[in-house]
Amino acid sequence: MTSIAADKRPAELAGYNLSRYLHDVEADGLAATWERICRHLICHGENKFLCLRNFCRLYEEGLALRDKGQKKRSGQYCTPDDVAELMAQELLPLPGTNLCDVACGTGRLILGCLEQMGEEKARALLTEGRVWLYDFDETALAICRSAIRYRYGDACAEAVHTVAGDFLSRRVALPDDCKVIANPPYAKYSALGKDWTRTNVQRKIREYYTAFMEKIVSRSRSSVILTPYSFISGNRFYPLRKVLDRFGGAIYSFDNVPSMIFHGPKHGVFNSNVNNSVRAAITVTAEGEKRGYRVSPLIRFKNAERAELLKCEALEAFLPKSRQRITVKEPMYRKCFPALEGLYSRWLQRAEGHTFSELLFTGRKAPRRWELFMPNTCRYYTAASLSRLSRTGQVALSFKDPGALPYAYCLFNSSFAYWYWRMFDGGIIYQRRLLRRLPSLYHRLTDDDRRFFAETTEEMAAAAERFKITKKNVGLQESIRFPRRYRDRINARIIAILGLDLDCRLLDLVHSNMALKISVTGEP
Repeated sequence: MTSIAADKRPAELAGYNLSRYLHDVEADGLAATWERICRHLICHGENKFLCLRNFCRLYEEGLALRDKGQKKRSGQYCTPDDVAELMAQELLPLPGTNLCDVACGTGRLILGCLEQMGEEKARALLTEGRVWLYDFDETALAICRSAIRYRYGDACAEAVHTVAGDFLSRRVALPDDCKVIANPPYAKYSALGKDWTRTNVQRKIREYYTAFMEKIVSRSRSSVILTPYSFISGNRFYPLRKVLDRFGGAIYSFDNVPSMIFHGPKHGVFNSNVNNSVRAAITVTAEGEKRGYRVSPLIRFKNAERAELLKCEALEAFLPKSRQRITVKEPMYRKCFPALEGLYSRWLQRAEGHTFSELLFTGRKAPRRWELFMPNTCRYYTAASLSRLSRTGQVALSFKDPGALPYAYCLFNSSFAYWYWRMFDGGIIYQRRLLRRLPSLYHRLTDDDRRFFAETTEEMAAAAERFKITKKNVGLQESIRFPRRYRDRINARIIAILGLDLDCRLLDLVHSNMALKISVTGEP
């Protein structure tokens, strides 16, 4: 894209709309179309359709129209405006005199930072040459620079450093004393670049976003990075967590039900899911912080709460005081509510290293007796059944000791098994390997405890048919939704076994679909 100078030509795009834009992209190509749009912006300013806040979505649609496959492979997705503003608020107080936007795209993040700084400080930063933009897409870089030119003038735009190319290349460096804001590409790669540094993160994980995270946190004084949340506890992301463990900061993680961070349509998809349903995380890393990360629970929120939730002060309240370090024994970050940290610590302490795996037969030839069945998809709770359910996805467990069956049945129908999954996964499937790691209290049960679990299991199993529910989701999917009185009763008993005096309704935190207001009366 060539340099654009202001002139007095007629506003050729005054009546521009989406259909004309898509026609131009098909007819003239993306670069030529955006050169006209940027010229219009500089010469005539914004209009209702061609405004800076629309540029990211328009560019994403153009990428998808040009080549859906390439867009998917490049992993280019827009940062929502309110998320960009939040990230800027998080970044600006952090150390670093040079401001960098890595994978800047059309510039929503860098523009958000400059807006948050205020006109005078933003102009000073720009004219002093302390703003750096990185992207492999030269057209996107030119759009970003044009937006800065429109907002702050020619002199400010000319002083901006733009780096076009592969950020992971050894030849691409961040400036000294820098802070970085980034929404890295979300896509896999099959082969490493020829001039990459070839780290364990690059070799073993093969996700662009994790390789970007590694380079950013290792080469900057501070950073705020928006990514998928999978690195927090996924097994294959352990090499990245080991890198992060050398630094310190905070990680905010967000669910995608009932609302999601990447709201809005997802352009360039190949399936029926048109929403940006990625579960996201915002990672804040800063020089001078103690090592380790304060990690939020998996925050579930309704869209009506979004404006109030996406504030620094509101999110800070979700962070526990303790920092998590990565070790062989603790290889994952747990996503725990601050109010439940003490309960989880006591659960681990009283389990004394015992896990659910000790109670189970393993292997394909496990005897089909003393069996328990659990739907492997979880949204707001887990459930267990003594008989096989009419569904495609379920975990079947066989127990070595028939006495362990009632304990397991109650555990899966309590909040504890579900809470554990939310802390260490929280995606779609309850993986069997995670279930086997559940801390077990079976060795601590008294005769009275065993009677309680046996009687509760008998009562619930007798009533189970009345509480079966079905959904038509890839065929008929059967589950069980017991009234919460059973869950509360079991939760209270487990808390008593842990030797604590807590209201069992505290565990409503893990079931609620609202971040800022927890209902203790309604069903999850």
